[in-house]
Amino acid sequence: MSGFLALTFRFCFFLLICIFHI
Repeated sequence: MSGFLALTFRFCFFLLICIFHI
């Protein structure tokens, strides 16, 4: 479960960076 949470957090962070990059 911890690994899944970390993966979700990483994906959210990557998405946030992509949005701010544009």
